[in-house]
Amino acid sequence: MNAEKRNAEERIDWLQQTCRLRGLNSEECQLLGDNLHPMRVQGGEILFEEGERDNQLFLIQNGHVELGRTTNHHQWIDMGPYGEVDFMEDEVPGPKWEAKVILGPGECVGEPRQLLNNPHLLTARASDEGKLLYLDGRLMQKICAHHPHLAQCLTTVM
Repeated sequence: MNAEKRNAEERIDWLQQTCRLRGLNSEECQLLGDNLHPMRVQGGEILFEEGERDNQLFLIQNGHVELGRTTNHHQWIDMGPYGEVDFMEDEVPGPKWEAKVILGPGECVGEPRQLLNNPHLLTARASDEGKLLYLDGRLMQKICAHHPHLAQCLTTVM
């Protein structure tokens, strides 16, 4: 058996046993397994940024991915009748990363809005070194158009 076929079979086994895409039948696992591409990431590596319109799907095999955004340390305080006052933090110059969600092995990184080609609401970046499986957005849209149950499973976990 050649290495590519063995790797595809390993991806299919992982989809069936570990990934949170529960409820996929063997044909759907086979279809995804054949079209997912392995990808290694380093801590701090950006997968996609807030506002981008790429509609990729990432499945985390190991490591962690944070979804969040950078902010400028503003702290707005409601001063009642005087309105809101900005107590910006001066100690730390430049933007600060705020992780909203941390995802781990078996979870998917992407947004259901991506299937409609809407921009990302958050930035995704690797927290640490890890291994992901990647599905191209255009291919994902084609697959979902012909496999509604698979599309439903993907939107449930994204």
